[in-house]
Amino acid sequence: MEWIRVTQLWVDLAALPSLVRFTMIVGVVYLVSRGVSAVLGRNRIQVARPTHSQILREIGWSFCTVLVFSGFLWIAINLGIARLTKPGAYGPFGIVVLVVGLIVCHDAYFYWTHRLLHSKPLATVHWVHHRSRTPTVWAAYSLHPVEAMLNAPYLVIAAAIIPLDPIALVTFVTIMISVSAIGHCGRELYPRRPDGSPRFAWLNTVTNHDLHHERSRGNFGFYFTFWDRLMRTEDPLSRERFAMSSQRGGRYPTASTPRARNAEASAQVASSLDRPARMDHLPTI
Repeated sequence: MEWIRVTQLWVDLAALPSLVRFTMIVGVVYLVSRGVSAVLGRNRIQVARPTHSQILREIGWSFCTVLVFSGFLWIAINLGIARLTKPGAYGPFGIVVLVVGLIVCHDAYFYWTHRLLHSKPLATVHWVHHRSRTPTVWAAYSLHPVEAMLNAPYLVIAAAIIPLDPIALVTFVTIMISVSAIGHCGRELYPRRPDGSPRFAWLNTVTNHDLHHERSRGNFGFYFTFWDRLMRTEDPLSRERFAMSSQRGGRYPTASTPRARNAEASAQVASSLDRPARMDHLPTI
């Protein structure tokens, strides 16, 4: 049957290569983050450590998200909604411009969908991702299928507006996975100034997103801090925590046991009732 043939083609040409690419990128980010943090003498950002069950859960949800993303794009391409050019059609400069444009637009798309996911109708869906309060690289794609389907249309929309060069597409996806894995690696990798502030303040640091997982009170950006600053959703503790986590041997204290984390989470939820873009209605961690 036709649908069986199409499904087999998706598995062979899209799903399996996507799973392999995701696993390889996340694995490389893990090794690099461990190496860089060792050279810089930086500890894990949080005292608390992820459990084996958490890591397995993150891997499972991440693999599901990879299948959703690849399936969404595969269907859109075969329906003629998303368009691709021949590799190299835009030339080297055109590919660079296209990748930069995809990153800038994706940062805006991610910020606003992320804010939406912290609203009451969708926050329970986003809870799958926020179960990892001490995230690992495998939390990069650890999303509920509904959240994955909310993120998946971005590339389809982009490819419907401007036909995408396959080289630019693969480059962008590689950068996207890498940035997400870095943001969840639990070790601050970005350089700091002598005063303890980020050397590249316009980039979303590892501490920024780690703080978002811990407190859920801001830092909704993906690549950059622009939207958080513009919309005043930057967590006020971001600079202080970065200064601590980026110093040699530094980390900031968090609850180190499941029981303590539950108590801490409950207290934070109770104290955030008057804050915008919150997740106060979610169950305790």
